Amino acid sequence: MDDSDEDQRLPQHHDPKKFVSLDKFTVYGYKSVPFFMSTKALRIHNLLQDFFEVYPEKLPNYEEKIKSFFEEHFHTN
Repeated sequence: MDDSDEDQRLPQHHDPKKFVSLDKFTVYGYKSVPFFMSTKALRIHNLLQDFFEVYPEKLPNYEEKIKSFFEEHFHTN
């Protein structure tokens, strides 16, 4: 995430796309890149995902909560 004031809900993609090499994954602490990239790992990841539908009408302090969510869940460390 960057320090911009842009809405964090917008897509966060580089344009043009920037790809990460497998060597970079090891730098960031992935002990087993082949496992990380495997179909088994992707299935496990999909099983662990939770989905939440968040609406301004249902969530008090909606804008504040959205900003807080991104600050807590999308960080570089």
